Amino acid sequence: MRIPPGVYRVSRPIVMRPYVSVEGDGMKSVIQKTTRAPGPSLRRSLPHRDAVDEYDVDCILAVDRPDTDLKFSHDVHIQGIRLRGLAHRTGQSVDRNAYGLYAPRLLRSQLDEVSVADVRAGFHFREIIVSQLDGCWATRAEIGFDLPDLETGGGTSLTMANCYASEVDRWGYYLRGLSYSTLVGCACDHANKEGSGGGYFLGVCHGVTITSCGCEATTAPVLRAKHSELVVSGLKTFGIRGTDARSAYVEVEASTVQFTGCRLPGLQDPGQTRNGRYEQGADVTYVNGEQPSGGAPALVDERSSVVCIGERAAESPDATVADATVRADKIGFEAPETTLTPDGVHVDGNAVLRERQPPIGEIVDACGGSASRRIEPVQSGADAATINDNFATLCRQLERIRALLGEDGHGLTEDRTSDS
Repeated sequence: MRIPPGVYRVSRPIVMRPYVSVEGDGMKSVIQKTTRAPGPSLRRSLPHRDAVDEYDVDCILAVDRPDTDLKFSHDVHIQGIRLRGLAHRTGQSVDRNAYGLYAPRLLRSQLDEVSVADVRAGFHFREIIVSQLDGCWATRAEIGFDLPDLETGGGTSLTMANCYASEVDRWGYYLRGLSYSTLVGCACDHANKEGSGGGYFLGVCHGVTITSCGCEATTAPVLRAKHSELVVSGLKTFGIRGTDARSAYVEVEASTVQFTGCRLPGLQDPGQTRNGRYEQGADVTYVNGEQPSGGAPALVDERSSVVCIGERAAESPDATVADATVRADKIGFEAPETTLTPDGVHVDGNAVLRERQPPIGEIVDACGGSASRRIEPVQSGADAATINDNFATLCRQLERIRALLGEDGHGLTEDRTSDS
């Protein structure tokens, strides 16, 4: 279906079916809703699941699933249209429609250059699989891209490329239950105006990559991850503002996140905002980039770890121990500690690994003979020599252990006893 250039005013939501393509002329093809009236009283149950999708909601464009034997709306293609809510006409945020695009369950679908303005949630999905959003834009909303339904939804194989959330009161991207998916070249500007959101939220997301995305002129946090595994590569921020002690530049809870080649310049007007909050078993690695700074020291709880590799290399080959200490202080972590566990070395705080690292401390027993150790400043060259001697001794012991275990590395003998 072709939508020529023009402004098309509607008082009720437009409901489209699966296997349909809608194409407009970009920003010139506008669908303007003039009321907050809901859609038709349609209830679509899910096969073999105790869930129902309701369509009597206040939206501008809805994608129906008329065949309840199918879980998804298949092969929907929407390109080059602009959806505007009632608030565009009144100028009052209280008049925002609930949703711009309301598409509960999509499969093998594509949205290209679709823009939404003046609604509460720009793009709303409950489940979206093997689909792509390219060049989509949500502005003047509470949430730009909304995938909130963890109980009956989520998504897999979703690609969001060059999408943009701007002028949002809460979150630019609010994604839950997403797996093996990617965000590429996406942006989020002027988000979190109410102080209850941020740039990117990912909850219970597994195998998700965020590549070459950005966030500007936004109130922290830039990223909040909860119960997720993420790889963040090439993230760049600018003009991130602080608020109070409850927020942080980056917030990670019970998640594994690797930041590679990211540049996160210092907070502006930080207030009491922390550089980071890493809690409930967060496992975070910063590799070859610039980690959050400019705010209060990051909080790393006793179950979490933050490791920095290639961070803030020494300014010159003649750097002193004092210089290294100053740089570590500037990074802004509280009470860095290391703990030896059966799984290896656990780092609470910040570990800086460089090609050439001046001696930073001696290992002292701080817990009455337990496995926990604390890093203390080196007081003399003799202390450094002692550390090096101890390290050499440890290496020799490891070689002996390796020899005892054998070439295969595990030292176990296969049990060839037959079950008969």
